Amino acid sequence: MDRSDYYGHYQANLQLLDCEMEQVKAAAQQAIGEKAWLEKKHRDQTQIATTANRVKACTRLYTFLLCSWFEARLLKMLYENSSVAFTDQEIATIRSNQPHYKEMNQKWKESFSIAVCRSYGFSYAPATDYTSSFANGSVEQRYYTTVCSFFSDIAEAITIRNRLGHGQWDIQFNGSNTNVANYAFFTEYDNIQKLNMLKQAFNEIAEIINCYVTNKDKHTSNFHAHIEKRINNVFQIKTRIQNSDFEKYARQLERLHARKVELSKQN
Repeated sequence: MDRSDYYGHYQANLQLLDCEMEQVKAAAQQAIGEKAWLEKKHRDQTQIATTANRVKACTRLYTFLLCSWFEARLLKMLYENSSVAFTDQEIATIRSNQPHYKEMNQKWKESFSIAVCRSYGFSYAPATDYTSSFANGSVEQRYYTTVCSFFSDIAEAITIRNRLGHGQWDIQFNGSNTNVANYAFFTEYDNIQKLNMLKQAFNEIAEIINCYVTNKDKHTSNFHAHIEKRINNVFQIKTRIQNSDFEKYARQLERLHARKVELSKQN
């Protein structure tokens, strides 16, 4: 297969993942609305518990798909068609299983590092911080350090995907499977509302890195404006996640479920 074949295949995978995530989100919203309606009507606790389990199952499945989506997004980016995009050797390096590239979040970091080095003439070395390579206090340095700070979110998401991928859908264990682990990710992103916004943030991060990969001139005002906008979008989404009101979200879905119940009675 040539470069365009790979790009097309990964694009198709990404599109299907988007479709799957929308279906799971819809199922989660339906279960959330039903649970809120059952609680409002003071229905049987067993019925409520069963519906709550459906909510949790959909939420965990969406989490798993979200992290798979992020991997597919990287693979698509590797095969972008641009004169300044990754070379075949760079792609092989990023996709290798060497220690510096083994974990998916590290592959993202190294992809960004390679793009930055090629753009600004730095010498690339794995697992290197290039902050001091930029002029101190420059906008380029600020963009670089800000984007690097986003990778911690990716690392947590990939860890969770691995736990779920090993069948730990309800109770998770540590890396050596010797103890139960309480991952902060499940507390911070504990519902489909927050996870859907996290997907938006991940997409912004992917677009930032993609711009570094494909944009030929990183010194123009247009490039700086684009990166600044994307970075601000990430922070705005994070603020929305922190300020989100799940009870209000659930009440809206409860009203939709109530209307559905009334319509079914009329029919």
